[in-house]
Amino acid sequence: MDTGKTQGKIVSARMWVILAYALALGAAVAAAGLYPGKSRIFTVLIADLAATMVIYIFGRIFRNSSFYDPYWSLAPIAITGYWAATGLEKPGIGQLAMLAVIAFWGLRLTWHWARNWGGLGHEDWRYTELREKSKKWFWLVELAGIDLMPTLVVFLGATFGLPRADFPPGFRIDGYPGRTVHIRRCLHRIGGRCATRKVYQNTSRRRGCYVRRPVGLHPAPELSR
Repeated sequence: MDTGKTQGKIVSARMWVILAYALALGAAVAAAGLYPGKSRIFTVLIADLAATMVIYIFGRIFRNSSFYDPYWSLAPIAITGYWAATGLEKPGIGQLAMLAVIAFWGLRLTWHWARNWGGLGHEDWRYTELREKSKKWFWLVELAGIDLMPTLVVFLGATFGLPRADFPPGFRIDGYPGRTVHIRRCLHRIGGRCATRKVYQNTSRRRGCYVRRPVGLHPAPELSR
């Protein structure tokens, strides 16, 4: 009986998460439509931030910052899919292969999170510690550190999927004598490093499920692989 109630609560919690991300997608589309004619990078950034704010609101309402956790794996699928769908040219085999890999990685990681998430009463222990330490300032810690910062990291990583041909030729910064710093080159380098780091990070997470608590703290619940 208790098991049935627990499963029912988990299913209900997952439905709230699905609703949150559906509304986040709607907010992203609406925000992108407010700036027609802008560059695709600007459009995606605005849409990304709008979606993040929706997830942040849900996290505040339910007092559970883990609402944001699937964002790490779902946002790259949406962003790189948008790059491919709105490009100046039809996506080639290489770009389609990249999309397939990102989609497989993102959906697998999202399923892994959903399978091990215990519901609205289950929050990542690191968020719980931040909540206890920051107290009345947790709203700001959650907004800046748990939601916005990762969103910007994921956004930079997703620029790795933007074809170089889509950057305007004059999109650059001339700040050093005799030297031109191209923004597109910087974005691709930063994006490539972020993407590589995510691969290693999630490989480690897969092997150990979640980051272990420091010695002396109560152990985190063991998760099935």
